[in-house]
Amino acid sequence: MPQSSVSPDRIRVLNQPATGLTSPGPVIYWMSREIRSRDNWALIHAQNVALRSKRPLLVVYNLAVGYLGGGLRQHAFKVGGLKVVAANLSQLNIPFAIETSPKFPALLADITERVGCKYVVTDFTPLRLNKEWVAAFTKHAKRLDIRFELVDAHNVVPCWVTSDKMERAAVTIRPKLWHHFDEFCTKYPRLKRHAYTISDDVHFHTVTTSEIEALLTNDEIVGKLDKAVEPIDWLTPGEDAGLQLALGYVKNLPNYSTQRNNPTNPIQSDLSPYFHYGFVSPQRVIYDAYNSTDINEEDRDEFIEQCMIRRELADNFCYYNDNYDKFEGFPDWGQHTLREHAKDDREYLYSLEQLENADTHDRLWNATQRQMVETGKIHGYMRMYWCKKILEWTKSPEEALEFSIYLNDKYELDGRDPNGYVGIAWCIGGRHDRPFGERNVYGVIRYMSYNGCRGKFDINKYMKMAGSVEGHRAGKMWAAAIQQSVGEQEGFWESLSEEERRLKGR
Repeated sequence: MPQSSVSPDRIRVLNQPATGLTSPGPVIYWMSREIRSRDNWALIHAQNVALRSKRPLLVVYNLAVGYLGGGLRQHAFKVGGLKVVAANLSQLNIPFAIETSPKFPALLADITERVGCKYVVTDFTPLRLNKEWVAAFTKHAKRLDIRFELVDAHNVVPCWVTSDKMERAAVTIRPKLWHHFDEFCTKYPRLKRHAYTISDDVHFHTVTTSEIEALLTNDEIVGKLDKAVEPIDWLTPGEDAGLQLALGYVKNLPNYSTQRNNPTNPIQSDLSPYFHYGFVSPQRVIYDAYNSTDINEEDRDEFIEQCMIRRELADNFCYYNDNYDKFEGFPDWGQHTLREHAKDDREYLYSLEQLENADTHDRLWNATQRQMVETGKIHGYMRMYWCKKILEWTKSPEEALEFSIYLNDKYELDGRDPNGYVGIAWCIGGRHDRPFGERNVYGVIRYMSYNGCRGKFDINKYMKMAGSVEGHRAGKMWAAAIQQSVGEQEGFWESLSEEERRLKGR
């Protein structure tokens, strides 16, 4: 397969018109999960189609304001990334439009009619709401005789190729992913500067920089958001900053295998927000890590375990189980043991307000909650402890699930994501885990404790770090140093088109 082509197995045809592609109109890429111009199989495929048929290529993104409970924090980070991708697409001569419609599938159908488009490509998301949007537009595509294709541009191995069912655990999906790894984990081609443009009489509004910036000040938009959850300043949004951070990080992976679960050692990558918003391709990071000769083998293997195996297991779960955020999404043994212990006495019971305000008896948990509220990101190990205790301190597992999802999605930069839903289901219901010794409230769900944490790391040091944003601001300085150093390396510049390199001074 030529490097510039996209594997047919990565593409699903959702509507195939009987007449084929006869209209001279443009190809549209409906950008959704993948907010980037580089290393994006959906965009690469859309451009390949457009170039083969000598057609213009348009990109349309719908900003779902307050998507699944996201507030100003998540909105600002996403808008920052949209500003970057708009500039990068402009350099590639690809018009980019941003809409804010609550009924976007119908609006997209109107856009296709207006510009004469008969070919739409979109990217893959396994969550219910996104599936509903895709299903809604599929109906419009059938009505309008539009070819409509779905491309998995998020997973190394396309979700439907890895497995045709919900996998029980990492142990069952791991060999399936590795079986397809060499076929799919390839080097990305660069996008070309697009040679075909829409005519002046075609009405397609390309978004301007000022219009993107207005998405942060427009009362009609911002008024729909929870403004109490303030934007963060320790991480720079967008594909440029994200890719530079990613490439710099995977050059070293310092002690990743031994220190990944130590919350006092800030060696985690902080890439999850970039993956969540599609600013960075996980495949690009995994490809570079896998092919690096500078990385310790144990560190590399553990990084790929987390970045590919666990992350793609989460997509598998959400894709094949519509109850991914419900009690019914727990495994049968987890549901059974939680029901058996539902009426157990709780030593402590806290309301949602008390939890949100970090007003519990547990100083370690309180520090973790404050870290979430103030910085938008908890260390991965403490995220497990945080969620386990919510099960222990609420009236029922259903309430624990509700509170955990609410807090995670409200405050975390990478909330509203398959990894978040799976992580919570693992903590509370044992999804992708196994039974442990039986105890009060938990039943046979895996238990975590304050004393257990104290035996693994310096909890006082962690509480000092987590209680303020200083640790994350220090992390920003570290990330900036990585980004600057990798900017001098060919890995980042090779990702850019000739036009991008020229405009960035190379």
